[in-house]
Amino acid sequence: MSLDDIQKNIYRKNPRFSDRPQGEINSSPKNYQYVKMKKNRKSFLGNYIWILIIVLFVLAGGIFSVFYGLTSFNENNIDIVIEGLKEISSGEQISYKVLIKNNNRLTLESAVLDFQYPIGSIPINDSFLVDDKSSQIVIGNIESKQELDREFKMRVMGGENEEKHINVILTYTPSGINSALKKQISFTSVIKSVPLIMEIESPKELKAGDQAFWNISIANNSDFDFEDLNLIINYPLGFIFDSALPASYFQDKIWNIKSIPSNSVYKISIKGSVTGQNNALKILEFSLGKGEFNQQNIVFTQEISSTRISSSPIALILSLNDNFNYNANIGDTLNYKIFYKNNLNISLDNSKLEVKLIGNVFDLESFEGSGKLNKENQTITFSSDNIYAFKNITPNEEGNINFKIKLKNALSISNFNDKNFTAKALATLSATDVPKNYNKQDVTQTAELVSRINTEAKILTELSFSGKEFTNTGPYPPQANKQTTYNIFWRIINTYNDIKDVEVFAYLPDWVVWTGNFSSDSGGEIYFDNKTNKVTWNLLKVPATTGVALPIYEITFQISLEPSNEHIGKSINVIGESQLGAIDEFTQEQILFSAPPLDLTSNGKIKNIYSKVQP
Repeated sequence: MSLDDIQKNIYRKNPRFSDRPQGEINSSPKNYQYVKMKKNRKSFLGNYIWILIIVLFVLAGGIFSVFYGLTSFNENNIDIVIEGLKEISSGEQISYKVLIKNNNRLTLESAVLDFQYPIGSIPINDSFLVDDKSSQIVIGNIESKQELDREFKMRVMGGENEEKHINVILTYTPSGINSALKKQISFTSVIKSVPLIMEIESPKELKAGDQAFWNISIANNSDFDFEDLNLIINYPLGFIFDSALPASYFQDKIWNIKSIPSNSVYKISIKGSVTGQNNALKILEFSLGKGEFNQQNIVFTQEISSTRISSSPIALILSLNDNFNYNANIGDTLNYKIFYKNNLNISLDNSKLEVKLIGNVFDLESFEGSGKLNKENQTITFSSDNIYAFKNITPNEEGNINFKIKLKNALSISNFNDKNFTAKALATLSATDVPKNYNKQDVTQTAELVSRINTEAKILTELSFSGKEFTNTGPYPPQANKQTTYNIFWRIINTYNDIKDVEVFAYLPDWVVWTGNFSSDSGGEIYFDNKTNKVTWNLLKVPATTGVALPIYEITFQISLEPSNEHIGKSINVIGESQLGAIDEFTQEQILFSAPPLDLTSNGKIKNIYSKVQP
C-alpha cells in the first residue's frame, strides 16, 4: 500500500489494514519457563548479595566490639573512694582510707597517688610526705580489676563548725595510650567539738585608773597535748597594761604557748587598768589559735570580757604622747596630759594636783609647764596659784593639765642588774578645802602611768688584714684582678633590756667571696646564702648590759676580695650596711639598728695606700 493509499485509509470511516505484515507469535510452555527462571535467578542473586553484606557487617561489628572491649578505656571505670568520719573533734587522731579499683580491661601504668591534707592538720607517721600539706605515693601499675587502698593518719586542728577538705588525685597512663591522665575526688569533715576551753575572769566594774587583774584559764580536756599555740589579746582604747605572768612574747598582747598537756590547765594573769568616761564599757578580745608570730592560721576558740567604768568622785586620767601604753626611747620628749573631771554635785575649792616623777631617767632641766618642779623630790605641783580653774572646779567641770620633760640621753649602768628602766608618773588631785559631809578621801583621786624604756643596741664593724683568728693572704694593699683575704668583725653592744630573736645580717658585693671561715665565743649560728650573697648571724638572746657590764658579743668571718680594673685608686666596699634586728624582751618592741657599709678604710683604721686598690 502506497503512502497516498494509507493516508486515505486513515481518514476513512472504517479503515482497513488487512494487508499489514504479521509477526510470528510463539506461546509454547517451554519458552514461558525460561523467562520465569531468568527472572527468579536475578531475584536470588540480589538477595544473596544483601545477605552477604549483612553477614559481613555483623562480622565486622563483632570483631570491632571484641577489639574495642579489649583495648578501650573509660575514666568512669576507675573507682576512687575516701572513707572517713564526717564529724570530728579538733586535735584528735583520725584516719582516712583511700580505696582504688580499676574496672577497665586495660592496665593503669605509672600510677601516682597524691593525698592533700586539710589545712591545719598534722600528719602522723607518713613516710611519703612531700611537704607538710601533701603526701605522694608511687603505686606503679594497677592491673585490670585490681583493688588497693592506702591509709592516712593525722590530727586535724580547727575551730568549731569549721570544714576541713581532703583532696585526692590519681595520676596514671592507660596501657597503650601515650598521655597521662588524672582523676580527682574530695572529702569534707566538719569539726563539731574543740577540747580547748578558755575562760576569762575579769572585773565587772572598775573605777577609772584603778588597777585589777584579768585571769585567763585554758583547759585542755583531751587525751593528747596541744603544742605551739598562741594567745592574742586585743585591748580597747583606754586599757593600760601594767604587767603579766608569764610575760608576753610580743608587745604585751601575744603569748606563745609551747604546750598544754592533756587534761591540764594553762593560766595567764594580766594586771592593768582602764580609763574613760563613766559607764563606758571596755571590751577585751581573746583569741587562742595556732600560727606564726602574730598570725593565727587556725583559731580554736575566742572569748571576750567586758568591764564597765564605774563612777568615781573625781576622774583622773594620764596619757603620754597621746597614748596610754607608750614605750619611750632614750632622749625622747615626754608630753604628759592629765585629764580631770569633777563628778560630784558640789564644787571643789582650792584644788591641787601633784605629779611625782619616779625613776632616775628624767632630764629635770628640760621641764616645761605651768607647775612648779621640786628637783629634789622630782615632784611637780599645780595649784590654784598657777591654774586658775583650780580655784573652783564646779560639778561636771573637766579640763586638762599639760607638761613636757625629756628623758636622759644615757642611763647609768654600774652592774648587770641595771636594766628594765621605766619612767613613772604618779598624779594625785585633791581639794584643799574639804566640803561639808565629805572626808579627805572622797575628794582625792590618784592615777599613774608607767612608760617602759626601750633598749639601745649597737652593731659595730671592723675590717682587718692582720687578724689573729685567720691568716690572710694576697697582695696588701689589694691589687686589681688578684685575691686578698680579710677578717670582718661584728660586735654587739646591748644596754638596758635583754633582747631575743637577734639577727645580724649584711650583703657582700659582687667582687667579694665568702671563704667559709668564721669564729665566735658568743655562740649563735652564722649562715651564708650563695644566691643573694647575704651573711646572717642568729642569736637566741643577748642580755642587757652586754658590752658595758658584761662582755661584748663578737663574731669574726673571713672574706676574699678581688677588685677589677675599674676599682683602681678607689676605696671600695667590702660589705654592705650591717643591720641588727631583735625583739626587746622588756618593752616587747621590735628594734632595728644598723652600721654603715664597711670599705677599705675600715672606719679610719686603715689609711693611706692600704685603703685603695692598686694596679
